[in-house]
Amino acid sequence: MWRRAQPTPAPGAETGPAEADPTGDPAVPPPVAPPASGIDPLSPVDAGVVDVPPVVKPPDDVGPYPAIAPEPPVAEREWVLRELAEEHVLATLEGGFYAGRPIASSGPDLEGLDQTRPTAVGHARGGHRSDVAADMGWINDSLAVGAVSLRGIGHHAKARLAVRQDAYSLGHTDDWVIIAVADGVSAAPWSHLAAQHAVIRASTLVRALLDDVGDLPTPGQWATVAEEVRASVEAFARRSVPAPAPGKDAPSVETLALALSTTLDIALVATAPDADGRYRYVHASMAGDGTSYLLDPVLGWSTIRDGQPDQKDAPADFGVVPLPRDPGRPPVINAGQLEPGQAFMLVTDGFSGMIAGGAGVAGVYLHDEWGHGPVDVVRLIQAASLMNPSGDDDRTAVIVWTC
Repeated sequence: MWRRAQPTPAPGAETGPAEADPTGDPAVPPPVAPPASGIDPLSPVDAGVVDVPPVVKPPDDVGPYPAIAPEPPVAEREWVLRELAEEHVLATLEGGFYAGRPIASSGPDLEGLDQTRPTAVGHARGGHRSDVAADMGWINDSLAVGAVSLRGIGHHAKARLAVRQDAYSLGHTDDWVIIAVADGVSAAPWSHLAAQHAVIRASTLVRALLDDVGDLPTPGQWATVAEEVRASVEAFARRSVPAPAPGKDAPSVETLALALSTTLDIALVATAPDADGRYRYVHASMAGDGTSYLLDPVLGWSTIRDGQPDQKDAPADFGVVPLPRDPGRPPVINAGQLEPGQAFMLVTDGFSGMIAGGAGVAGVYLHDEWGHGPVDVVRLIQAASLMNPSGDDDRTAVIVWTC
């Protein structure tokens, strides 16, 4: 996610780490005490094992929480499905370092991306980070989930040499598939650690909340989850960065965000249809610019929430206030239903910029590849690897197919 680091460090605060490694540096201070939220920060080593106390359910759902506006009925949604014009031909890239990849563009629009030499990052902060992550599996006979996350071509370039900073987490209860997607801010060198921490913490908290309340969270409960994750990312950042010099104040949250910062979007999809035969879903944008879609094999694309920076409800600076900074607004929540045979898809901006609401060439290609039912990991990675002039950032997609 290409963004400038906006915050200005507080007077007297350190400017944040430049090269220290938070795993294995003896100068790193011991873990800080758990914040008031009761969440103990995770380290990069034990991030896969989480023991979280139940989320405290607010006594009343009061406060500045907007109501969850239901999506229009599926039959009344706006759908985008277009044919490829003659000047936009899907082909296979013939030359460059990415020869053999599908190309969703024409002429010289790639502007040299095909010539970008892939690079290996052998000493990434926080340890090794794979360029590709992918999963596919069945929840039950009528529901499948697939996920793919790729390191963007732009992260191979010398000016932006960085590991894959996107992250996702998958889980499910008896009633819900739980999806968490995070997009680390490129300007902050440890953002991949923040993104991984955020998705694990968020999915664990949401699972505990679903077990506690037995139904979809209310707007106030989503806000509680957002604050718990924000506090957890802040505590993780304080644990990870070097201790301040003697006599110096502890880094402010603004300064911490210069080292670790990430977006966060969460989605739930029902594991079984309701009485009307449809599958409920919710997209909760905690501090994120993720975009969600419905995919219909015949009708095409329908945008649920467009998380691009020009979103009307987004802050004016650069579209999103990443964690651990205070988002300053309640989560933005969209809810609706899927018809059998349709899919729910949550993506980072590395994909949404290419899809362009479904009208772009990449949108046509991905609908052909993913919009007609579950595909295996190989096809997920192959389709996600397409070349497009709007797609040099990290890209992550999670798809839930109903059958």
